[in-house]
Amino acid sequence: MLDQLVAQFDRILSLDAHAQEDRQQFGVRQGARALGDQALAGTLLFRPVVDAHRLRPFNCVRSSTAWRIGPVLPLVAYNIGLHARTNTMTQASPAVVTDSAYLTLHYRLATAEGTDIVTTFAGNPATLMLGQGQLAPFLEQRLIGMAEGSHQTFELAPAEGFGERNPELIQKVSRATLDENSAPGADYKIGDLVDFAAPGGGRFAGVLRELGDNSAIFDFNHPLAGKALLFEVKLISVL
Repeated sequence: MLDQLVAQFDRILSLDAHAQEDRQQFGVRQGARALGDQALAGTLLFRPVVDAHRLRPFNCVRSSTAWRIGPVLPLVAYNIGLHARTNTMTQASPAVVTDSAYLTLHYRLATAEGTDIVTTFAGNPATLMLGQGQLAPFLEQRLIGMAEGSHQTFELAPAEGFGERNPELIQKVSRATLDENSAPGADYKIGDLVDFAAPGGGRFAGVLRELGDNSAIFDFNHPLAGKALLFEVKLISVL
């Protein structure tokens, strides 16, 4: 095969009038400019390597009858080896998640017993950028270092998820405060999640546990506090 390539290049680079068609096909011109600028850079075989790896143009000499390529055989062997090594490295090194990566993924958050809390596996995948508050920080940390195409399930203890339950976050709220944070005519039921305005700005939410004429008891722990969780991830792409 290599002998045929050498013979083909010798014929293409010849000044013989019968080789004009081949010279035009490969972009080889007679005369004025160096082979590294015209003939070699114009060939289909070597141009990707010259462009991608910024190799210096190959030296050439001109005899009385033809431009001659010196290191053709080593060049062909080098190109074959280089592309093989590049392909191997690409296959062996998929993209991995960093703390500012842009991801397309399927994910599922479930209780330790397997009851889904939220999942994308039944529909379209999610796209998000890490570090932008689109995912809870403790979930983002599980993604760091994962490789594109991987599929993993993480088991999270309560302390690794939304924390342990804090009894001090179960608070009595006056009915007047509840009314101030409610739409007119709101009809609450036990278990409802109610949003409150914080004194210093912002919002916080609590789950209604008891409702009386003058006050109500709210649980301001996160609804998933104290629960062990499963976090399943299938990474589709990493940018």
